[in-house]
Amino acid sequence: MKRKKAPFQSVRALFALMGMLSLTACVDDSYDMSKDIDLTMGLGSEGLQLKVGSTEKIMLADLLETSDDVKTDAAGLYYLVEDGQTDINFSVNAFTAAIDNTTLSPSYDVITYDDIASTSLPGGTAIPVPAGYDYAVSQPVTAEADMSFDLTGIEDEVKWIKKVLPATETNTMHLELEVEQSNGLHFAISEINGLQLTFPDYIHLTQPSNGRVSTDGRTYTINNYSGAGVTTYDLGTIRVDEFNLQGEEGKVNGGTLSLRNKVITMSGRFAFTTTQAFNMSAGQNVKLRLYVSLGRRGATQSEVNIAQVTGRFSPVVNPRIDDINVSDNLPDFLQDDKVTIKAANPTVKFQADMSNIPMSFDLKAVLNGYKDNAAVTTISLPESGKAHAITGRNNVIYFHQGDAPFDPAGVSAIAETHQVSNISSIFEKLPDFIRVDVADGKVQAKDEDFTVVLDRNYSTRMDYQMLVPFEFNQGTRIVYNDSVEGMNKDLKDYQADGIVVTAEVINAVPMQLIATAEPQDVAGQPIPGITVTSATIAPANAVRSLATADIEQNAVTTPITIEMDLANPADLQRLDRLMLKIEAEGTQPGEGVLSSNQYIKVTNMRLRLKGQIIGNFN
Repeated sequence: MKRKKAPFQSVRALFALMGMLSLTACVDDSYDMSKDIDLTMGLGSEGLQLKVGSTEKIMLADLLETSDDVKTDAAGLYYLVEDGQTDINFSVNAFTAAIDNTTLSPSYDVITYDDIASTSLPGGTAIPVPAGYDYAVSQPVTAEADMSFDLTGIEDEVKWIKKVLPATETNTMHLELEVEQSNGLHFAISEINGLQLTFPDYIHLTQPSNGRVSTDGRTYTINNYSGAGVTTYDLGTIRVDEFNLQGEEGKVNGGTLSLRNKVITMSGRFAFTTTQAFNMSAGQNVKLRLYVSLGRRGATQSEVNIAQVTGRFSPVVNPRIDDINVSDNLPDFLQDDKVTIKAANPTVKFQADMSNIPMSFDLKAVLNGYKDNAAVTTISLPESGKAHAITGRNNVIYFHQGDAPFDPAGVSAIAETHQVSNISSIFEKLPDFIRVDVADGKVQAKDEDFTVVLDRNYSTRMDYQMLVPFEFNQGTRIVYNDSVEGMNKDLKDYQADGIVVTAEVINAVPMQLIATAEPQDVAGQPIPGITVTSATIAPANAVRSLATADIEQNAVTTPITIEMDLANPADLQRLDRLMLKIEAEGTQPGEGVLSSNQYIKVTNMRLRLKGQIIGNFN
């Protein structure tokens, strides 16, 4: 706070309001100690009374300075603001997926010696079969096989896996049909009709290269084939769109998941032809094998590279917030130990842009106010339940004590609000610093399904503000300290028993004002022989309106008298400085507000010099 130096004319006005008038007041009078006193006649008289005049409005904006921590909103309302930021960082660690490569083979021989012997070919121990001999299997050929899916290396942060999306390099199934037959036989496939593969329920298929997929994504119907005859036939490829874990089977227990007893089936009609003549003996046969593999054919399993996982997660999120230093940043009028803030609607605001965060979070916070390195106040936000930061949007969360949040920037239409009854307790006696604790499980992923990329570091910034509007309840007290210096150059030639100032003070500030002063000499030491009475100014009527007309209408006028008594008249010559303290207190029931548009005005001010006045002009 800047110190003010005032000539004697300003000192007279100062005495009328114990220093506040010296700040910006312009005293309307024509009195000058060097001109208006007849020095040859006035000295030695028992008192001298003069009408000093009135001041202009002393605006509260000129008394209470704004700063980075104390500001005014568009309507002029004062508010205290403390802010900061932290980062929300998390990731879900990778785990391994693998699927069985399987072989579908009917449990019976597709063609046997008996099948051929029952035809019109001549019988015997060895049946001669000519080239170009056609044989159609009378019943559809069917087969089934297990096709398991295993997930390993799952850490505790993964609670439930609902869906796994394979990466491009491991999302294509290869299908190949092969004829296996006894030595010396020369059967080849000449027709395939209505061949269908039905995959396990956890597999969803798309983009077939040689057929069509059913609407549920499980059944692959392969295009019919007719030709001269092949012993191996490439049935094409089909893409695995996703692996779906049904119901409870996706719940993780112990770091692994295995989908067992999952079956793939085949069914289709086949016809064969012979590519050359041969003899078929008893015991010889023809089999079919259909190979389904995600990777290298012949390997027991193929690893699935995971692109994304959908499920429920609880990643470790421990935002760390630096302590909010309060005491070092406060303006002078909030520094005194007597300051008490009975705030009506303190508001804590959190803001986090979750547009690129694939997970929503439940949020709780604990505010601890510290004085002399000891926690003196603890507040839980919210008082019960949880707040929510939702994925895919810019989140604004308010915790407020009044009916609605206070935010000079405007309350967001999509904001989540929580009313908390005791936020003001942390500001009642302003702490040295405030610790915002959102660590140790206070930020947790919601128990909902989300899709994440494993091992990716997700990060967003969370901003927070503590907003304390000077909408106050009864018991609020602020203290304004200042000084008036350099008085000695105007007073060193005078002696008097004392000074009396009377005035009428128009107070548009809804706080009772009590002004006191301590006289000091040029060395800054108190002068015990000079006493100054205090002045009490009644508050304006407490109203929440900041309209100029309402401020004017609710102003209150108080007559005051201030006396300075000198035990030794010569002490007036020692007076150089007045250390001023103005305590402003909310004394009325209900809520009041502090606005930069409120003011104090002094009228009908009169000054009387008490006792014998001595001037030494030698």
